[in-house]
Amino acid sequence: MSVKIDLNHKIHVLTRKEELDGVRVSGKVVVVLDILFATTTMVTALAHGATEVIPVLDEAAARAESERPRAAGAARVYCGALLNARRLAEHIVARHPRETVLLACSGSGDNFNFEDFYGAGYFVERFADLLGAAADLSDAAKAALALYRHARAPDALLDCRVGRMMAARGLREEVEFACRFDALPVVPALEQGRLRLVSGSAQSRGG
Repeated sequence: MSVKIDLNHKIHVLTRKEELDGVRVSGKVVVVLDILFATTTMVTALAHGATEVIPVLDEAAARAESERPRAAGAARVYCGALLNARRLAEHIVARHPRETVLLACSGSGDNFNFEDFYGAGYFVERFADLLGAAADLSDAAKAALALYRHARAPDALLDCRVGRMMAARGLREEVEFACRFDALPVVPALEQGRLRLVSGSAQSRGG
């Protein structure tokens, strides 16, 4: 049985979803980030009236995930994007004042993705502003924050691997939409395998 790492900083960033398998998530708050475009799409759908989202690619993916839960035992699993970062950070600070927060970048195919780490950096800044001296950032969280402060959206996301691929397929506007910081003040959480809004509504969405 492999030994899992216990992360005790208040705010920590995991650079790929696969890292969830190696850490203790029991009792911690997990925020899943897939900026281009899975979590951005889910946040948008829920903000515009969808009652729930089942976050899998297809039936095969659903079966695979049911056999190998990635965040089992977490206190709460949230869906994060640049679109809802401020509202989600406020919700977590209010509802989970003592729990460790794991910002889990999805990556793709076991690879690190720039845009997810950038998004994590923006979340770290929001948490740092809200928590002040109590922020207690891990080294990975500090690295994500430094990246976010150095890069500029949407140009940085259009220049990364996935962003360039999307732009080449005529999806430049979709990448730019994903960079609308705090436009949708909603809080989607995972409940019994489905994402549902636990704060905010279609009526409260931003412009």
